[in-house]
Amino acid sequence: MRCNVVSIFNKLIGVVLFLFLSRTKQASAESVVALTSSNFDEHVGKYELVFLNFYADWCRFSQILAPVFEEAAKNVHELTKEPNKVLFGKVDCDRETSIAAKHRITKYPTLKLVRNGMVMKREYRGQRSAEAMKNYILEMLKDQVVEVDRKS
Repeated sequence: MRCNVVSIFNKLIGVVLFLFLSRTKQASAESVVALTSSNFDEHVGKYELVFLNFYADWCRFSQILAPVFEEAAKNVHELTKEPNKVLFGKVDCDRETSIAAKHRITKYPTLKLVRNGMVMKREYRGQRSAEAMKNYILEMLKDQVVEVDRKS
């Protein structure tokens, strides 16, 4: 009887450990980071580009965009392996009202880009497809300085 209890206990420990480790791996593999007032400035200041999705859970268009935004994030992260290069972030505007107010969010979803800690004036107005968003971010990562040949 005692051996059965120990055996069951060991199996239970194994299952709990497996679930914990698989959840930890899943959390680190998430492509879109939920930003809050407690972590917003830290994340935005740490990355060259931050692509932000300001959303509301009740908004049908926000619900439609969420998996597309996630797919775009995964595609970009597969192509850009450099640390601190690109972050895809999402802000729940119903919970994070101070962030929404600071960025003058009046409609959902709103997509904005932050470059080197500075919010770009224009929000993203391109196609709402993973491919279009990926291409937009890759274009924004290109060197913005163009060398001019003086001989021409």
